[in-house]
Amino acid sequence: IGLELQSADRDITHIDISENITRIGKNAFEFCDCLKGIIIPNSVETIGDYAFESSGLESVLIPDSVISIGNSAFRYCGNLTSITIPASVETVGKCAFEHTSGLHQASILGMETQMGSDMFDDFNMQIYCYHNSSVESWAESQGYSVIYIDDLSTSENYSLVLPQDFSLGCGYSRDLLAQIFPSGDVSQIQWNVSNPEILSVDDGVVTAIAPGIATVTASFQSVTNSVTITTYVAPS
Repeated sequence: IGLELQSADRDITHIDISENITRIGKNAFEFCDCLKGIIIPNSVETIGDYAFESSGLESVLIPDSVISIGNSAFRYCGNLTSITIPASVETVGKCAFEHTSGLHQASILGMETQMGSDMFDDFNMQIYCYHNSSVESWAESQGYSVIYIDDLSTSENYSLVLPQDFSLGCGYSRDLLAQIFPSGDVSQIQWNVSNPEILSVDDGVVTAIAPGIATVTASFQSVTNSVTITTYVAPS
């Protein structure tokens, strides 16, 4: 049957969900406006209705284990700028990304993913999908711009998605939740940090060592992106 993650503390900023969780329940992170990033484990199969509605999420990695995304699951997540829906997802509920004002591109990798109504607000939305997929037909019916992933041949067509600049207390770690958009193997990303005495980075997880400012740069083929992190002495 598995376990369901239910209501979370609204003041949390980051969370690693336990590997035994199979469902993120209805309203689990609703109104968690301090929440910037979340690691969803490969055990999760369902993201429930309103699960992240009105949260502060800047980035989220949806794993290949997820089968369904509920109604209004990411509604009013205004800090999201891109989203990748893996091929494992069979259904995406209505209004799942409605009123996400910063979201202008979505990569939907499934061939038969069923998309709900009123998905996005931006009529200039760019939908990345495959030729002859159900997503292609849906996107065209909605008037969205369609870009075919199977036509992309060079890294110039890809981008690296990282969070906005942020602060981190010494002794604490955070997963940057890097994404290769519209799709790609994140294990192939190369990481560098400008000041390793202040901050370390290991496979996209940064750890603050001493107070200061450091820039972390991610590289994938010829594509790069960076994030500046201010580290500080955390209160004991």
